[in-house]
Amino acid sequence: MKNIIDVLANELPLLIRPAEVAKLTGLSPKTLANKRCKGEQPHFLKLGRRILYPRQDFITWFESTITAGKIPYDRKNND
Repeated sequence: MKNIIDVLANELPLLIRPAEVAKLTGLSPKTLANKRCKGEQPHFLKLGRRILYPRQDFITWFESTITAGKIPYDRKNND
C-alpha cells in the first residue's frame, strides 16, 4: 500500500495551483492567501500574477504537518 506522500510525489505537477493545495489540505484559498501574506509555509512562487507552490516544498510542508500531528484544516471549508 502506497503512503500519501509517495502518491503526492508521483502524481502532482511540479508547480501546484492554490486551488489544488486548498483541495488537498482542506484549507480555504483565503487561508492560503493569509499564510502567504504572513510569510508562513507552504513556500510559494509568484510568476506575474500567478501563485504556484513547488511540489517538493508543498510535500515537505505537508509531511511535517502530518508528522507533527497538525493536519491542516480550515473549519470554514469543511465540505
